[in-house]
Amino acid sequence: MYAPEPEILSARKGWPDSQADLGGIAVPFTGLVYLCGWVDTRITEERGAFAVVNQTGPLAGLVGDILRIVNGQRSGFVYCVGATDLSVQEYDLAISRQAWARIEPLSTEEIAVVVEVVE
Repeated sequence: MYAPEPEILSARKGWPDSQADLGGIAVPFTGLVYLCGWVDTRITEERGAFAVVNQTGPLAGLVGDILRIVNGQRSGFVYCVGATDLSVQEYDLAISRQAWARIEPLSTEEIAVVVEVVE
C-alpha cells in the first residue's frame, strides 16, 4: 500500500493547520467566476480541506493541485482530490463541508467563487 500524498495528509488536519500547510502564493486560474457547492461523504470520503471538480467541466485539469477558493472577503485553501460527475447540481467544483463552513454558512446551497492555484 502506498502512503498518501503529503497534500492529502495536510488537508486532513484541522482547519488552522491545514491552511498553514496548504497556503502559499496563489494565482488566478482564469479570473472567471465558477459555481461552487459543498459535498458530503457520498461524493468523496475525504473530510477536511478538500475539493472535487466536475469531470467534464473547465476545472477538470486541476486534480492534484492546491486551490484557493475565494468568496468575497473569505477564502480557504483546499486540495483538489478528484473529479466526479457534478452535472446534476451544475457545479463546476464542490468543496468539503468543513471547508464550506469556513467561507459560507451551510444553509447556503451554492456560491460564485474565484479559483486560484497555489504555485
